[in-house]
Amino acid sequence: MVIFIIFIWLILLSIVSLINLSLLISLWRKFNNFTISIDSSIEDQSNTLLARFQKITSSRLRALDNKIEILDQLIKDADEAYMKSFSMLTDLEKRMMN
Repeated sequence: MVIFIIFIWLILLSIVSLINLSLLISLWRKFNNFTISIDSSIEDQSNTLLARFQKITSSRLRALDNKIEILDQLIKDADEAYMKSFSMLTDLEKRMMN
């Protein structure tokens, strides 16, 4: 169940990143449609906006990467616990037969 919740969380982070990307593309198209020359202050603002978007996306990708690493370790630990339990059960069955 925990793995499923983490998987849903990762999907939601991906969706948020895609929404941010689509908003950036629509904003970029609006800037490109202007025929008025862009002065330096507007250009600075757009650069600031792009830098903020890049920072947010980068931090979300790092968080996603960290969660994937945690999930990978969780799966390894669960597999290890399963193998130990199965081994103990097999040993118990052998003792019961003797």
